Amino acid sequence: MPMRRARSLHGYPALLRRGCPKVPDSLSANSTGAANPPKGTTGVRVLSLMIALAAASWTSAQTLVERLGFKPTDTVLIINCDDAGMCHAENLATFDCLTQGVATSATVMMPCPWVMEVVQWKREHPDAALGVHLTLTAEWQRYRWAGVLGRTLCPSLHDEEGYLYHDNEPLWEHANADEAYKECRAQVERAIELGLDPTHIDNHMGSLQTHPTLWQVYCRLGEEFNLPLRLAAPELYALMGAAGQRDVYEQKGVLGPDVLLHGPAIPVPEPRSIADVPAYYNEILRKLQPGKVTELYLHTALDGPELQAIAGSHERRQADRDWLCAPETRALIDQLGIKLISYRPIRDLQRKAGAR
Repeated sequence: MPMRRARSLHGYPALLRRGCPKVPDSLSANSTGAANPPKGTTGVRVLSLMIALAAASWTSAQTLVERLGFKPTDTVLIINCDDAGMCHAENLATFDCLTQGVATSATVMMPCPWVMEVVQWKREHPDAALGVHLTLTAEWQRYRWAGVLGRTLCPSLHDEEGYLYHDNEPLWEHANADEAYKECRAQVERAIELGLDPTHIDNHMGSLQTHPTLWQVYCRLGEEFNLPLRLAAPELYALMGAAGQRDVYEQKGVLGPDVLLHGPAIPVPEPRSIADVPAYYNEILRKLQPGKVTELYLHTALDGPELQAIAGSHERRQADRDWLCAPETRALIDQLGIKLISYRPIRDLQRKAGAR
C-alpha cells in the first residue's frame, strides 16, 4: 500500500518566489562609527587585531569536525527529533528515542499544548539536549495553536480564527518581520525561563530559514542567544533565493551542521511504503559524508487515537520512532563508525570561540 506522505517542504522553491514582507533595517546588526582611540593605544590595538586575525585564520582552516575534536575523516552525525511538545504521543516517542534509542537531541515547539510535559521530563533528565523549534505555523486542520505572544501582540502572524497560519505561503503573505522576530524571541525566552537550557535553534516547516529575507530573523536570534542553528548547504540556500546565508552566519560566529539531510540533500529516494522506512534510513547512514557534521531529523510519535485524530502521517511517525529505537540501528551506526553527537558540543564551541 503506498505510504501517505507527511506534509513537507519539498515545494518551497516555487513558493519562495512569491512576495513577502521585507525584513526592515532594524533587524540587521547595528553599525556604529569607532571613536578616536586615546593616544598611545593604537599600537596595542593593532597588535591585538593581528593576533585575532591569526587565530581566526587558524580556526577557519580547520573543519567543524576537527574543531569538535574528531579526526578529519570522521563521520559525525546529529539525530534530532522534531516537534516535541506538539502532543502527548509525540512526547512519549521522543522520550523513548532520547533514552532508549539513538536520537541525540530534540527540538520543542513552545506554542504547543504539551510543552509542560517536556519541561517536567527535562527536570528528570537534565543532560538531555533540547533545542527550540521556532514555530510560526500550525499545520493541522483540527488541532491548532497560537503564538506564545498571541494574536493581540502579533496580529500579522495569526489567521482570522486567532491561530498561526496553516502553511508558509499565507504566513509569508501576511507576516510583519518585526512581529516574527518578537514572537520567535519570546519562544526562546520562554524555553530558557522554563529550564529547557536550549542547545540550539531550528525552525518548524522552514518558515524562517527557507525565506529570502526572514532568514535574517533566524540569524539574529542565533547571534543574540549565542546558539547554533540548523543550517542547510549553500546550494540549497541558493535554490531558495537566499544565496550567501552561510557566509553571513559564519561572519557572525553562528555555527551549524555542514550538511542538513533535507530535500535534494538526501541521497536516497523516499520510501514507497512504511515497510521500506528502516531500509531507507539505513541507506542514508551508509551514504553519510566523512569529514562532515550531518544532521538527520525525524518526526517521531506513537501511533494511536490521539495522533490519528491529528496527523495523516501517524504511521510514518511511528515508523521513525521504531527505527530510532531498534537495536539494529545502533549496531549499524557502530559498524559504520559513525560518531553521534548532540548540538551541545557545537553550542560549547560557538560560545568558546565568541569569548576570545
